[in-house]
Amino acid sequence: MVQVIWEFVVRKDALAQFEEAYGPQGSWVRLFERYAGFRGTELVRDHSNPRRYMTIDSWDTLEHRGEMLRNGQAEYTRLDRELGVLVESEIELGVFTSL
Repeated sequence: MVQVIWEFVVRKDALAQFEEAYGPQGSWVRLFERYAGFRGTELVRDHSNPRRYMTIDSWDTLEHRGEMLRNGQAEYTRLDRELGVLVESEIELGVFTSL
């Protein structure tokens, strides 16, 4: 299993919108679940900084994620542009493999 972990600092006035869009029933999940190998997204919030979140997207393999990135590129780009206004910063922390 592969996890892709992103860190976000969300605008103070956009917390609810962000949680809806990036949570386990949100826009990103609706895109990802169209592709084989997607296992879900977990959204977590930092206790010491409630504007800081991480998403953990789980895939069976890197190839499954790569297929989504290739075949869903237009939708991925549209969502990133549309929902990017909710955040002050966004960093892909890495792609991790379960041991």
